[in-house]
Parts: sequence; C-alpha cells; structure tokens
Amino acid sequence: MLRRHLRGGRRRIANAGAELIAALVCLLFPSPCRLCGQSLRGARRLPVCGPCLGRLPGLERPGCRQCGQALAAASADGRCLRCQAAPPAYASAQSAAPYRGEARALIHLLKYRGVVPIAGWWAERLARLVPALPQPPELVVPVPLGRRRRRQRGYNQSGEMARRLARRLGCAYAPRGLRRRRETAPQTGLDAAARERNLADAFVGARRRVAGKRVLLVDDVLTTGATARAAAAALLDAGALRVDVVTAARAELDRPEAGEAA
Repeated sequence: MLRRHLRGGRRRIANAGAELIAALVCLLFPSPCRLCGQSLRGARRLPVCGPCLGRLPGLERPGCRQCGQALAAASADGRCLRCQAAPPAYASAQSAAPYRGEARALIHLLKYRGVVPIAGWWAERLARLVPALPQPPELVVPVPLGRRRRRQRGYNQSGEMARRLARRLGCAYAPRGLRRRRETAPQTGLDAAARERNLADAFVGARRRVAGKRVLLVDDVLTTGATARAAAAALLDAGALRVDVVTAARAELDRPEAGEAA
C-alpha cells in the first residue's frame, strides 16, 4: 500500500513537472496554436489558443435520459426507443460536447498526437456533468485499451482523463477496475450490430476493486454506446452497485464523421 502511494506521488509530481516545463517552453518559444495556427503568447499548459477553446460546440438538443442520444420525438419516460426495448447496463451516459469541430480536433490531439495535458482540460468539463447524477460516484474507472494499442500509443487517453477527473471529484481512481480479456478489432467503420459483436465478453471487472461501489466510467467518445454497454455490464457482473458513463464527446450518428469515433 505504501509503495503504491509513493508511486502515485512520484507520478503526480512528474506530471506536474511536465506541464510546468511545457508552459515555460511555450512562454520562451511561442508556438502556433495546434488548431488554427495563430501564435501562442504567454505560459500555457495547452498548445491551443483561447479563441479555439471558446468555440467548442455544445450539445444542441436534450437527449435520452439513459443513453444521452438525441430523441427523435418526445418520450413519456424520457428514454429513446432503443433504451426502452433493451436498456443498457449503465444508469446514465453524459458527454461534454458533440464529436465535431474543435471538440473532435482536441480529442485527436490527445488520442493520436500525444498532447496529454488536454486530458486535464477535458476532465474539468467532465467534472461539471457529475453534479447532475442522482447519486455521487465513489470510484472512477477508465475504459481500458488493449495491450497492443496501449504499447503503440504509450498511454490510455481515457485513463489520463479519468485520473484527473477523480482528483477533481475527490474520488478513488481505479485504473485496473476494468480490463480487456481479449484484443478487439478497431470500432471505426463498424455498424452498431458489428460493434456489439466485436465487444461481446471483451471486458472483465475487478471484483475486489469495484464490488459494492458506485462507478463512474470514463471514455473519450461515445458513438453507438457498444463500448459503454459492454464495459458497464462487466462492472455490474463484478459487483458494482451502479455505473454512470461520462465521455468527452458524443458522436452524432446522422453525421458522416460519426463513424470515426472509437
């Protein structure tokens, strides 16, 4: 326990040091905004200018109270037809932004370009969603990457957001609360049914970490909800009392770019 606490302390110090160095480099050697190309001035944690961050799109329509997808028509209990017919394992799913424009670009910087400090920026926005939950979470768990993809990327973008979010909420963080029991094919380009098949029995929850806990599951993008459904089911099978989902962005399924989400 002490050794794990010391490792966690060293990691936090290293992350804080890395962010300070990045801010000093930006102050001494101004670089262009990674989104619009305008020169950045002053010490900044993010290589993105204020105007670009200010243009982050918002979710335009109220969605299903369970899965969060936009409702095509009014519903008596506030749920979409899919959730009424086949309720997901999670109690609710909320997102900070639609997966387009600046939000999509910020996720790509975090996910594919190694700009890890953006995880803290997203964590701030995810923290604003939590007070709407009927019960506060006790444990924050990220959706895990497969071993191969984790080795290729060097980090789990959902884990980077989840760790910072847990710190903001004052919750315990369980990076190993959920794991992939097998490698899965990328979700990109798969339709909803194929995504469900791809993730069938892909996750397993760690009973000794999640049993008896209200879990907040964190991921980067929610598209059809297949990942969230499979992950939440595994957590409940391991004894979690309740699972709520928060993601940085939500793909709008009627847009062409929706299929790009993980």
